[in-house]
Amino acid sequence: TSITADTDDQIDIKVAGSDLAHITSTYAKLRGATPLVFGENNSTGTFQSISGEVGANNLLLRSYQSLTFKNGTSGSSLTDGTTAFNIDANGIVTMPKQPVWWAYNNSNNNHTFSGADSWEQITFNVEVLDKNADFASNTFTAPVDGTYYVKSHCMFNASSSGDVRTDLAVYVNSSQILYKQNKGDNYTIAKSVEISGLVDLDASDTVKIYSRVSDTKGRIYLSQTTTVFQGYLVA
Repeated sequence: TSITADTDDQIDIKVAGSDLAHITSTYAKLRGATPLVFGENNSTGTFQSISGEVGANNLLLRSYQSLTFKNGTSGSSLTDGTTAFNIDANGIVTMPKQPVWWAYNNSNNNHTFSGADSWEQITFNVEVLDKNADFASNTFTAPVDGTYYVKSHCMFNASSSGDVRTDLAVYVNSSQILYKQNKGDNYTIAKSVEISGLVDLDASDTVKIYSRVSDTKGRIYLSQTTTVFQGYLVA
């Protein structure tokens, strides 16, 4: 075990003959710290650890400008990788890879149903946001376990007068989780139906939007402003 200062303007710390830390004029680097441990709980002897153990002490990290966590791709560069979590000097927290999606259908025409009281999946062919590339083929696929907020908005009309029941639903995998119903004469005045709520998802669970009408004269008007599917990871 040694602390040495060689001619490369670097302080090296070795433990049991293995490099543990390097200190230069620009950074301090820990090597092979698995796990990285901060502080000890005096009563239990456990540690506050990034790998999962939690002690009684607080973990305090202070930064003059911003505090950034990156997923690095190189062992030699301090600037490579993708920022996963950042707290700037004003305390604003950003997570660039946090799942967020927003899609719509830009057909600008009426979609008719193949049959009455038959659930059909709504299509969303244009992505506005998809930060983690989790939305494809009209479907959001959860990248991680968590609670997600989901919202969809559709506008219904009818080809002739008379009451039509219009239903909108959020499906997780093949199960209906959220449901909203509207009933009225959609021929004279188009009706907007909106559904939103929280869903609990496991990684690889899928979320889709389905709709149905009680009579085939009921239709959905597909457009950028009337047919929307969006959501994000809450926790």
